Amino acid sequence: MQADPSAASNYSPLPERARSLITPDRRIRPHLDGDESLLGRRTESMLTRVDELGLEADGVPGSVYLTDRRLIHLSSDVPTAQMTIDLREVTELSLSGDRLLITYHPTRGVILDLESPIDFRAQMALAISSLRGRE
Repeated sequence: MQADPSAASNYSPLPERARSLITPDRRIRPHLDGDESLLGRRTESMLTRVDELGLEADGVPGSVYLTDRRLIHLSSDVPTAQMTIDLREVTELSLSGDRLLITYHPTRGVILDLESPIDFRAQMALAISSLRGRE
């Protein structure tokens, strides 16, 4: 029986040194380490930080980038404002409607409002699994 190529998953385990699936744009290029690969990008997102007391502030609009090691949010309001999460610190990924909820410390996390959160979550999960498999 022949496999249906349209049914094949777009996700496969990343090699030891992950390949870039997306060409870095001018905004993210200066923030990448030399051998860091860009795996995903959403040019429009809203990031809200959460701590043990609740929401830390209003959402910050910007672009979110997923590399083979980090999640990077670059603000569209303040060009120098950024937030970086080491994927090794992520403890939970969950979905709530169009929002991706990311816990990276027992009492800290972020809410990402972005397009196609299910796909982005899958990309993050694969990157995290690949990173932890190399440790």
